[in-house]
Amino acid sequence: MSHNEDFIKTVIPEELWDSAGIFAEGKPFVGIDSFLNSLADDEYVIKITSNDLEKIFICEVVQLTPCH
Repeated sequence: MSHNEDFIKTVIPEELWDSAGIFAEGKPFVGIDSFLNSLADDEYVIKITSNDLEKIFICEVVQLTPCH
């Protein structure tokens, strides 16, 4: 399991994995798989916020830059 998948699955309840509304970088996604598939190998989810009243999760994504 990738870092992103592991992190997301610890925050979003299992019963919502297929139906959660996820917003990241101004784009909407439905379910964690569609969101994970959109991420590049060097992109990491660093923060997830949610409103308890809705099944909407906002993810903050950063792109890692290699050290030279």
